[in-house]
Amino acid sequence: LQKGMNLHANGDMLKLKDFSPVYKISFDGTGNTHATLTGPYPLLLIDGDVYFNDLQIDRFPLGNMKGSVTLRDNILSFDSFEGNIRQGNYNFSGEINFNQPNATLKAEANIRNLDLEYLDAFSKNLSDNIDGTLNIALLLSGDTNNPYLEYRMYAPKLSAWGVELANYAMSGKYDNTQFSFSWNHRPFADVSSEIAQNFSGNIDINTDGRINGEASFNNWLLSEMIDHQKTNQYRFPRMAGIWSQKAVLTGTLSELDFQAEGRIDDLSFYEESFAETAYLVHITPKFVTFTFNEKNNTLNRFKIDGNIS
Repeated sequence: LQKGMNLHANGDMLKLKDFSPVYKISFDGTGNTHATLTGPYPLLLIDGDVYFNDLQIDRFPLGNMKGSVTLRDNILSFDSFEGNIRQGNYNFSGEINFNQPNATLKAEANIRNLDLEYLDAFSKNLSDNIDGTLNIALLLSGDTNNPYLEYRMYAPKLSAWGVELANYAMSGKYDNTQFSFSWNHRPFADVSSEIAQNFSGNIDINTDGRINGEASFNNWLLSEMIDHQKTNQYRFPRMAGIWSQKAVLTGTLSELDFQAEGRIDDLSFYEESFAETAYLVHITPKFVTFTFNEKNNTLNRFKIDGNIS
């Protein structure tokens, strides 16, 4: 006769803070659990549902959450977990397979309409200066020794330190050797011009400290940049023009090498007007070099070259 178990367990209104000393992580809120343990011991099946109210893990409030947990054939599954954060909501599912020497991971999560006031859990300065909503998609794979994470983020409208951004999108990945991310967005939410404006780029940061990246923006309107700078901390001069730039970042965290090439068409600065302005900048820890060319409407040209070391 094969020995086994048939056990039903229920827990209601459990105080999650009581589990903090056990796991050495701060919990808060209340939880309800309903679980069954059935089958012979070598093939024991654990199947349960969990419900959390006002869940908080460490500093991070996760609101109300519910989901199902199953352990079958050495595979721990998290099914249909969902909850609410502020005015947003989230869901995730995944599994950990313990049948390999290094447990394999597979999970995906989605967060929708996350109010960025949630950032006050990380930094009061961030939550006071960033406003908007964010959508996030996460995909986890690999194993416990070599996890691989991909993410995508999108904000239909975002305000950061007085500057309004629209259609902000970011994506990236992380593994044991490299953290990468890329982004693309229009700079202002309500530009009146029909000129296409965007800001895009990508950066790779390796675990050995090496950095490679590039970024570019096209057709930014200087007048609208200044109009949308709503903070009174700085007073910007009245300027107008169409600004484009491409920049490259290389080196290491301790020795960065930055190079930028750009131009401003139809530049006006106070009472002066210029048809086109172009520049080159190269910055390293040891020197700074620059070249500046401009042509005004009377076709007089001048050039500035220099370096600082």
